Amino acid sequence: MIISDTLHGHFDSEVIIRFNLAWHPKLNILIDKIKQHKNVLVDYPYKRKKPPHVNYDINDLLQLDQLEEVKYIALSNISSVDDLSLFSELKTHIIPKIENKAGVNNLEQIIDYISGDKIIMLDVEDLYIDSPESFQGLFDQTVKCCKNHNVKLFKIHGVVFTTF
Repeated sequence: MIISDTLHGHFDSEVIIRFNLAWHPKLNILIDKIKQHKNVLVDYPYKRKKPPHVNYDINDLLQLDQLEEVKYIALSNISSVDDLSLFSELKTHIIPKIENKAGVNNLEQIIDYISGDKIIMLDVEDLYIDSPESFQGLFDQTVKCCKNHNVKLFKIHGVVFTTF
């Protein structure tokens, strides 16, 4: 299970805590918070258009990549393999986050590019905002593509993640 760091309480050690970098403006404070957990997913809002805007760059991400607590780095707004190639220096397990029609249309190439245990995140709310008229078809296309390629698909609803 993946939960947002904004939820408070005692969680099982198997729970993955998600830190969205858009909501953590200071790297040193973020690192201190990450070190309080065992399994962390860092969500890097690449090409984020809505506020709050991201203060981090690839060098900050590389610093987070070195933390043993960080098991995954999700990269938002991935539309193509070109987007992913910008982050090729990262050693942590990369999870592309699909949020628009271009990302869905390039999903097979994105899946082929990622290595290891293949996981895709789908932000259904942002996909709907991007393409309301074709949302259902894009959603179905994503589910089918992930099933056909044996890829784990996490569907995001705000701070809640569900699998198919």
